[in-house]
Amino acid sequence: MSNFKIISAFGILFCLILASCSEPPNYLQRAEQELEQEDYLGAIVEINSLFARGDSSCKAFQIRASSYRRILKYRKSIEDLQYAVKKWPDCFDASLELAKALSDSGDTAQAFRLLQKISFLNQRIGAEVWIEKSKIHYYQDAFDQSFAELNEAIRRDSSSVSYTHLTLPTNREV
Repeated sequence: MSNFKIISAFGILFCLILASCSEPPNYLQRAEQELEQEDYLGAIVEINSLFARGDSSCKAFQIRASSYRRILKYRKSIEDLQYAVKKWPDCFDASLELAKALSDSGDTAQAFRLLQKISFLNQRIGAEVWIEKSKIHYYQDAFDQSFAELNEAIRRDSSSVSYTHLTLPTNREV
């Protein structure tokens, strides 16, 4: 009887060890950590591993595209994000990342049109969309519009410490 208990205990222990070893790695979580640590190639590798398993999500495409954008691979970033936006139309974070990639690649007009669409579709957007709009107008030398949008960003996210200390004029007669 005692041999049976030992064998059962070994069996249970073996099953627990086997179960913990067979748990799939969390590629998405690791990719987020890599992106946070500015290891963009590492994040791309993690997401590629996730895709190789047949898993995909809007967040995964967004992470990989953000990594591509930060290593100046704009075409790949834009392709990933266009796919994500088409497959998951309610994923506004991917749309915002797409606007950033378009703007960084030099297509500010298309980026601005996308930001306008995001603003229209999602009335609960935060300050980040308005900041991106402000940057685009700034680079287009539309300073009044840029300041107005930056003020809108501050108004929408007044709880943020990084914005509350700013007071910007709304016209150029300063």
